[in-house]
Amino acid sequence: MVFMISEGDDLGWLGYFIGRNQSLDALAIHFLPQERERVDAFIKGVNYNRSLREFSLVYPMDVGLHNLCSFFRENNNLRSIHLCRSQIGRECAHELALALSQRQAQSLMQLDFINNNLDDEGFAEIVQALWTQPQIEQLLCSSNNIGRISCEALGALMRERMSNLTRLHLPN
Repeated sequence: MVFMISEGDDLGWLGYFIGRNQSLDALAIHFLPQERERVDAFIKGVNYNRSLREFSLVYPMDVGLHNLCSFFRENNNLRSIHLCRSQIGRECAHELALALSQRQAQSLMQLDFINNNLDDEGFAEIVQALWTQPQIEQLLCSSNNIGRISCEALGALMRERMSNLTRLHLPN
């Protein structure tokens, strides 16, 4: 199912219906308006969904992304998180790491953080959170500002805990 958002659409209602839906398998967001109030209303509804297995946000949006952390933590069916061009700042990376570390379910198989301008410390914090998610098979993190700190943390994680990893993309 494809939703096309246009000016004046009530994103709160769309978020509400996505949140209540019990059969929606994947949600890909490629555009959201700049009005924070509308985006927050949409995200609030999405947070209640527990059927999504794939979540994709391909849009520059640090605003509102941190509001999705409860969704990432609570959705036990979630297998794939794709955040591309979302401009994940340090605070958002911290909240995302916290959500990942608090996940009880081990359904998550793919994390994609391509082109988010993540810095070394922010990504290192996310890597530390992945110690609770050893089942991850794909970790895609190219086109970020990942450096020595993150690479050392990732090396330890792969050596000690993440034996299912089959695909890893790092920055050049």
